[in-house]
Amino acid sequence: MSDLLDKWLAHYDPIHRGWTLNGIANAVCTTVGWFFPRIAGGYNLRRAIARKPQLTDHIVGAAAADARQIANFPWISHSPGTVYYYRLNAIGGGGVEEECARNVLRVAFDEQGLLAGPLPNPPSSLHVMPGQNGSFVVKWTYSWLDEEVPPAEFRLYTDGGSGSFDYSSPEATVPFRAGKLDYEYNSRPFPRGLTVGWVVRSVSAEGHEEQNEMVASARVDAIGPPAVTFISVEPGEEKRA
Repeated sequence: MSDLLDKWLAHYDPIHRGWTLNGIANAVCTTVGWFFPRIAGGYNLRRAIARKPQLTDHIVGAAAADARQIANFPWISHSPGTVYYYRLNAIGGGGVEEECARNVLRVAFDEQGLLAGPLPNPPSSLHVMPGQNGSFVVKWTYSWLDEEVPPAEFRLYTDGGSGSFDYSSPEATVPFRAGKLDYEYNSRPFPRGLTVGWVVRSVSAEGHEEQNEMVASARVDAIGPPAVTFISVEPGEEKRA
């Protein structure tokens, strides 16, 4: 009974007569908080900044049961340089919402306030190992689970040992391969003794780059001897076993 009462109080609001943000969004204020007027049910839209919304977050948009699209309320604005997450949940005729947490869409705006467009997932499991002759082997994994769009390529950035990254100038690019999980890049040589950091970012076909700042670093192990430039062969003494 307590669970049913908690669900009832989550959607009806006789104490405030429905005049709360969520009560107004679902028109519960028209029944003085005692009944849910959307007898056919519908959809509720919530949002949060830099995280996935919870059912406890305020409703920022609502739609009828037969709707095929939903918009945020006119008084809900967006700020430049901000990443929002929108969550859509169905609501029944009794006012109880389903609790699926996967109906989430990421929406990003650039510093000019323009929609940044859908982005691929950031790479994961980034690690770097010293290679031969002062080079590095950079490895990462790409998972397409819940991606907005697949990447077209990966851009690799390095601080060159300075600790500062210039994201306007990638060190290298590696093409994306559909269905491929693990990726690897072998770098150019770096001076001995440096600790070099690496960042790998996914880029969509439209050129939109996700903005992760996950850094993996390694120290240049050694510089090998000069490459062999001349080889000679001479006959030697024959030995029998």
